[in-house]
Amino acid sequence: MEKPSGKKSKKTFIALELAEGGEMFDYLCETGAYDDKTCKTYFTQLITALKYCHESGFAHRDLKPENLLYDIKFQLKISDFGFSTCIEKEESGKLYTVLGTESYMAPEIHEEKPYDGKSVDLFAAGIILFIMKSGHPPFG
Repeated sequence: MEKPSGKKSKKTFIALELAEGGEMFDYLCETGAYDDKTCKTYFTQLITALKYCHESGFAHRDLKPENLLYDIKFQLKISDFGFSTCIEKEESGKLYTVLGTESYMAPEIHEEKPYDGKSVDLFAAGIILFIMKSGHPPFG
């Protein structure tokens, strides 16, 4: 890939699956809160996907409705693993990098304390569940 300056840089892109249904965020903006059955369906899919990620040794660290996509059959997909990390690489099992989207970050990240990747993903999932059920963020 050539930059405007004329320098070349190597970029790798991977498209694993087309999410024709779009972002959860867009649906929540359009429809407002989901009913109980829809919340349960998508929260179960989110937790199942997170369990798979965590058992595979990775934490997402930037879960939010903008990173949750629907396929053509409206099955939930997690996207944007740009902040993900291997949760087993640290001897202590703790992570230290302060990153993510502020409204979905666990308190320990805001406090710049060591944190567990699985726990911060679950915290963000709880925020997402709140938004699905209420139609608005819990803080602010």
